[in-house]
Amino acid sequence: MFYRFRSRLATQDRLQAFVYGIPGTDKWAGFPHNTTYEHKFKPLSDPTRFSGVQLYQAPLFDPDMGITIYFNLDKEKERLPDIWGINNFLICSNYFKTTIDSFDDFEHEFIPISLLNSHEQIMITEKQYYWFNLRRFVQIPDLDKQCQLKTTPRKRIISETYDWINWFQAYEEEWLNHLMFRPMLDEALLLKSQAKKSIAESLDELPLWHYFSPDFFRNYDVCDYQTFYFSEALWVHLQAAQVTGMELFSEPYGKGEESVIGFTTDRGGV
Repeated sequence: MFYRFRSRLATQDRLQAFVYGIPGTDKWAGFPHNTTYEHKFKPLSDPTRFSGVQLYQAPLFDPDMGITIYFNLDKEKERLPDIWGINNFLICSNYFKTTIDSFDDFEHEFIPISLLNSHEQIMITEKQYYWFNLRRFVQIPDLDKQCQLKTTPRKRIISETYDWINWFQAYEEEWLNHLMFRPMLDEALLLKSQAKKSIAESLDELPLWHYFSPDFFRNYDVCDYQTFYFSEALWVHLQAAQVTGMELFSEPYGKGEESVIGFTTDRGGV
């Protein structure tokens, strides 16, 4: 069993936090493009240990990039979660960082950031906050072949509409209806792949990771760095540490600021 994290819009609606570059510097708030980030991935997998799964280590972020978080008027008074996502950026506290570092020995990157109020003044907070570069990526090689076989006749339609969910329902509607949320097509294929025992066992063993989509989707610049996955053991560790911002779905599609859903091999989400 493993878990999925992704902030819901309710968190951003409450915080009204926005990402900008760093004032007074040339550092810009752009997220690395495929050609400057994913093309530098370093393969790490041991095929004898992780059957059907390829692991990669992502590079450190470009030192020319940097972010500052701005809050709308009076929103600096809002309670900040220990982890949340804004427009493909993952923001976390030193408490989340310490909890991850104590469990996962992978070399992730945590870049200190400043939080500014509506008057562009630095906010004094109890916790330090970071831009989180989760550097472990997982790819399922067989999915790339399956994806090419299914999508080749429909590349033109997909590139024009990006309506992947409706397209996927035509193939797997019964299975998709078991999920407690609506994934993009590449993520749906990932979740379906775990029905293969060897892949499920490999994914269950990994503490914390991003999904590295098949080539077809990355060619259309589909890069979701705001969603991440983690093991059941890490979930127990996070709960014991009372990390905030990671509430489990209490109903299909979640409610409020719930952001975590669990997956098993026999059900799409629990």
